[in-house]
Amino acid sequence: MTTYNLPQNPKTLIFDIDSTLYTNAAYAFEQVDCQVRQFARDRGITAEEARRMVADYRKKFAAANNGKKISLGNTLLAFGIPIAQSVEWRKTLMEPADFLKRDEKLIQTLRSLSRRFKLICVTNNPVFTARKTLDAIG
Repeated sequence: MTTYNLPQNPKTLIFDIDSTLYTNAAYAFEQVDCQVRQFARDRGITAEEARRMVADYRKKFAAANNGKKISLGNTLLAFGIPIAQSVEWRKTLMEPADFLKRDEKLIQTLRSLSRRFKLICVTNNPVFTARKTLDAIG
């Protein structure tokens, strides 16, 4: 684990959106699996076969790279799916509101923090999906 020291008087807080501003195991799984299922449909294979292909590739990659993890986007790229296509899949296949709901405690916490700090949210999801996620949680 890496430990960081914050400045004594920080002016800005940066949050990752997914699995930081909220946690939802089913949605975290779906963000990956919806793309794997689409890959399966495009290849004419079962979802289970596609999941196995992805898991096997990731395992081999980690073994060859000192345990380093590879993103799903780069895994799909290795199977011939351009990054732009996997980004499009995330935009069209993911529906955060199916998994997330308005979170009053989070809203109040962010309001309170915003009185003292500038708040920034980041994500590796497309902007469209990020905005849908933020809308879903309020």
